[in-house]
Amino acid sequence: ARIYDTPERVLPRQVLDAPTPTEHDARKQLLIRSAIAQGVATVGDLADYYRQKPAAVKPLIAELIEEGELRTVAVDGWAEKAFVHRSAKLPKQLHATALLSPFDSLVWCRPRNERLFDFHYRIEI
Repeated sequence: ARIYDTPERVLPRQVLDAPTPTEHDARKQLLIRSAIAQGVATVGDLADYYRQKPAAVKPLIAELIEEGELRTVAVDGWAEKAFVHRSAKLPKQLHATALLSPFDSLVWCRPRNERLFDFHYRIEI
């Protein structure tokens, strides 16, 4: 069963009192969250994470670089520039295997999987 209530009775006061961000600021925050979640990402990867258009986020990424939120990095084997969040750290090398559901969010962006894992993911029926 679902239970519904008014925001005033469910959300903390600081959430209710927070100003609504502009679309510009909200999109920048989505890009920051995308960069943190993905570790290393291209413009297309950053945009796709929250289903934004790459052309729309390019100027925002430039702003985030200028503000120091994102850094540009080069990834061996990638044709495109890549970006990391300012708090990103180089991970330890890990050798592991995992079984993924065909509907896992990790496999949504197939070109990213091919770049990261050299993994050509397809569902065959």
